[in-house]
Amino acid sequence: MKLDRSLLTDLADPRQTLVVTRATAMLNELGFWVVAEGITNLHEASVLREAGATHVQGYLYGRPEDRQTTLQRFREHGLVPLPD
Repeated sequence: MKLDRSLLTDLADPRQTLVVTRATAMLNELGFWVVAEGITNLHEASVLREAGATHVQGYLYGRPEDRQTTLQRFREHGLVPLPD
């Protein structure tokens, strides 16, 4: 289950952090993976990891790229892309 970036815009606000923490706890209890999207800084990543997010994604980790660039990066790291 993805947590939309709109939920993560002000994690300094205790109410917003509470919503994220409770939603993450509920989803974990139900057996869902929790993907927090739109992570742009280490503070956000830390709060989401502490809240129990199982996966995070966003500009902190990488920018969108075209298919050829992704395939090249895979090869550079010894990974074999799946066939089309």
